[in-house]
Amino acid sequence: MTPQILTPDERDALYRSLIVRLTGINDVYIAIEAEDWDLAERLSREFSDLLRLAQDLGWGEESREAVLTAPPEVLRGALSRLQERAKTAERDEAAEREELAAQGHQNQLLQDVCSRQLAGLGTNSKDRDREPGMT
Repeated sequence: MTPQILTPDERDALYRSLIVRLTGINDVYIAIEAEDWDLAERLSREFSDLLRLAQDLGWGEESREAVLTAPPEVLRGALSRLQERAKTAERDEAAEREELAAQGHQNQLLQDVCSRQLAGLGTNSKDRDREPGMT
């Protein structure tokens, strides 16, 4: 396999995602403590692959090219997991955007209704002197 060269932007995107995932490395210990050997094995393989990829990328936010020299099976494992995490994040963010758009629509509707109703009520000097919430 010919080593693959990553642009600085590609390297940084992989590095940021990899570092975020490495925050879960304590899950290996938790699985061992729980004697969940299947989970411990799966997680240890995942983090092993990610750590090997990190060696190729180099540590730190350097914005430089990187050469992928890890064995293909390691790269496949690490890259497929990072890709799946990115897809999941994209789905979650799309759902959040839809929810925010719906909230925005409700807020605009509320503003419109209040403006229209207030305009229909006209102004009254007694209303202006009264504190909000007082009848």
